[in-house]
Amino acid sequence: MNEYAQAVLQELRCQRPDWAEGAGPDESMPEHLLARIVPPDPATPAISISTELDELIVYFGPAHLHVGQQNKPIAKQVQSLISMLDPIIKEEMIAAEFWSRFGFTSGGWITPKEYEKRLAKGRLAQSRSWNGTYNFDKASNNGLHGTR
Repeated sequence: MNEYAQAVLQELRCQRPDWAEGAGPDESMPEHLLARIVPPDPATPAISISTELDELIVYFGPAHLHVGQQNKPIAKQVQSLISMLDPIIKEEMIAAEFWSRFGFTSGGWITPKEYEKRLAKGRLAQSRSWNGTYNFDKASNNGLHGTR
Protein backbone atom coordinates (compact mmCIF):
# COMPACT_ATOMS: atom_id res chain seq x y z
CA MET A 1 0.00 0.00 0.00
CA ASN A 2 1.18 3.52 -0.63
CA GLU A 3 2.03 5.95 2.15
CA TYR A 4 -1.41 7.59 2.17
CA ALA A 5 -3.22 4.23 2.43
CA GLN A 6 -0.95 3.11 5.26
CA ALA A 7 -1.54 6.36 7.16
CA VAL A 8 -5.32 6.03 6.76
CA LEU A 9 -5.23 2.43 7.98
CA GLN A 10 -3.16 3.42 11.00
CA GLU A 11 -5.63 6.21 11.85
CA LEU A 12 -8.61 3.88 11.37
CA ARG A 13 -6.99 1.48 13.82
CA CYS A 14 -6.80 4.33 16.36
CA GLN A 15 -10.25 5.86 15.85
CA ARG A 16 -12.37 2.87 14.77
CA PRO A 17 -10.47 -0.40 15.27
CA ASP A 18 -13.61 -2.40 14.44
CA TRP A 19 -13.64 -0.83 10.95
CA ALA A 20 -9.93 -1.60 10.45
CA GLU A 21 -10.38 -5.34 11.11
CA GLY A 22 -9.66 -7.19 7.90
CA ALA A 23 -8.62 -4.00 6.09
CA GLY A 24 -5.64 -4.17 3.78
CA PRO A 25 -4.51 -3.74 0.22
CA ASP A 26 -7.21 -3.71 -2.46
CA GLU A 27 -6.66 -6.86 -4.56
CA SER A 28 -7.22 -5.01 -7.84
CA MET A 29 -5.15 -1.96 -6.81
CA PRO A 30 -2.65 -3.11 -4.15
CA GLU A 31 -1.33 0.41 -3.57
CA HIS A 32 -4.74 1.37 -2.13
CA LEU A 33 -6.49 0.46 1.11
CA LEU A 34 -9.78 -1.39 1.09
CA ALA A 35 -11.77 -1.71 4.31
CA ARG A 36 -15.23 -3.27 4.51
CA ILE A 37 -17.80 -2.72 7.23
CA VAL A 38 -20.27 -5.60 7.17
CA PRO A 39 -23.91 -4.77 8.01
CA PRO A 40 -26.19 -6.88 10.18
CA ASP A 41 -28.60 -7.46 7.26
CA PRO A 42 -27.25 -10.11 4.84
CA ALA A 43 -29.19 -8.54 1.93
CA THR A 44 -27.38 -5.22 2.43
CA PRO A 45 -23.96 -4.73 0.84
CA ALA A 46 -20.98 -3.87 2.99
CA ILE A 47 -19.71 -0.32 3.20
CA SER A 48 -16.38 -0.15 1.40
CA ILE A 49 -13.77 2.45 2.26
CA SER A 50 -11.09 3.01 -0.36
CA THR A 51 -8.09 5.28 -0.76
CA GLU A 52 -8.34 5.43 -4.55
CA LEU A 53 -6.80 8.56 -6.04
CA ASP A 54 -5.22 9.28 -2.63
CA GLU A 55 -8.51 10.37 -1.16
CA LEU A 56 -11.07 8.61 0.99
CA ILE A 57 -14.00 7.27 -1.01
CA VAL A 58 -16.98 5.48 0.54
CA TYR A 59 -19.09 3.00 -1.45
CA PHE A 60 -22.43 1.79 -0.19
CA GLY A 61 -25.23 0.34 -2.29
CA PRO A 62 -25.97 2.46 -5.33
CA ALA A 63 -24.05 5.51 -4.10
CA HIS A 64 -20.51 6.58 -3.38
CA LEU A 65 -19.06 9.65 -1.72
CA HIS A 66 -15.69 11.36 -1.78
CA VAL A 67 -14.74 12.53 1.71
CA GLY A 68 -12.95 15.46 0.04
CA GLN A 69 -10.59 16.44 2.83
CA GLN A 70 -7.24 15.77 1.10
CA ASN A 71 -5.73 19.06 2.33
CA LYS A 72 -6.47 18.15 5.98
CA PRO A 73 -4.43 15.94 8.32
CA ILE A 74 -5.22 12.22 8.11
CA ALA A 75 -6.83 12.27 11.58
CA LYS A 76 -9.31 14.94 10.41
CA GLN A 77 -10.03 12.99 7.22
CA VAL A 78 -10.87 9.89 9.23
CA GLN A 79 -13.02 11.95 11.62
CA SER A 80 -14.94 13.26 8.59
CA LEU A 81 -15.32 9.70 7.35
CA ILE A 82 -16.75 8.62 10.70
CA SER A 83 -19.13 11.61 10.69
CA MET A 84 -20.37 10.56 7.24
CA LEU A 85 -20.85 6.89 8.13
CA ASP A 86 -22.40 7.13 11.59
CA PRO A 87 -25.77 8.40 10.20
CA ILE A 88 -25.79 5.51 7.71
CA ILE A 89 -25.19 2.95 10.45
CA LYS A 90 -27.95 4.58 12.53
CA GLU A 91 -30.25 4.48 9.44
CA GLU A 92 -30.62 8.25 9.55
CA MET A 93 -29.32 8.29 5.97
CA ILE A 94 -30.02 5.87 3.12
CA ALA A 95 -28.00 5.21 -0.02
CA ALA A 96 -30.35 5.69 -2.95
CA GLU A 97 -30.60 5.89 -6.69
CA PHE A 98 -33.57 7.89 -7.87
CA TRP A 99 -35.21 9.08 -11.06
CA SER A 100 -35.08 12.76 -11.93
CA ARG A 101 -38.03 14.44 -13.58
CA PHE A 102 -36.01 14.23 -16.82
CA GLY A 103 -35.82 10.43 -16.72
CA PHE A 104 -32.19 10.12 -15.62
CA THR A 105 -30.99 8.41 -12.47
CA SER A 106 -28.65 9.87 -9.93
CA GLY A 107 -27.51 8.64 -6.56
CA GLY A 108 -26.75 9.97 -3.15
CA TRP A 109 -27.69 9.88 0.49
CA ILE A 110 -31.26 10.67 1.50
CA THR A 111 -33.16 10.77 4.78
CA PRO A 112 -35.95 8.30 5.61
CA LYS A 113 -38.45 11.15 5.08
CA GLU A 114 -37.04 11.83 1.60
CA TYR A 115 -37.11 8.09 0.92
CA GLU A 116 -40.84 7.95 1.72
CA LYS A 117 -41.54 10.95 -0.56
CA ARG A 118 -39.57 9.54 -3.50
CA LEU A 119 -41.10 6.09 -3.01
CA ALA A 120 -44.64 7.54 -2.98
CA LYS A 121 -43.93 9.48 -6.20
CA GLY A 122 -42.44 6.41 -7.93
CA ARG A 123 -39.07 8.13 -8.26
CA LEU A 124 -37.00 5.64 -6.30
CA ALA A 125 -34.98 3.19 -8.43
CA GLN A 126 -33.17 1.44 -5.58
CA SER A 127 -31.96 2.02 -2.06
CA ARG A 128 -29.97 0.34 0.67
CA SER A 129 -29.96 0.99 4.40
CA TRP A 130 -27.73 -0.48 7.08
CA ASN A 131 -30.31 -2.73 8.76
CA GLY A 132 -32.24 -3.35 5.54
CA THR A 133 -35.25 -1.33 6.72
CA TYR A 134 -35.21 0.83 3.58
CA ASN A 135 -33.83 -1.67 1.05
CA PHE A 136 -35.72 -1.27 -2.20
CA ASP A 137 -35.18 -2.39 -5.80
CA LYS A 138 -37.83 -1.34 -8.26
CA ALA A 139 -36.54 -3.68 -10.97
CA SER A 140 -36.62 -6.86 -8.88
CA ASN A 141 -39.90 -6.41 -7.05
CA ASN A 142 -41.99 -4.59 -9.64
CA GLY A 143 -42.07 -1.39 -7.67
CA LEU A 144 -43.28 -2.91 -4.42
CA HIS A 145 -41.81 -1.63 -1.20
CA GLY A 146 -38.60 -3.33 -0.06
CA THR A 147 -38.25 -5.09 3.28
CA ARG A 148 -40.03 -2.42 5.23
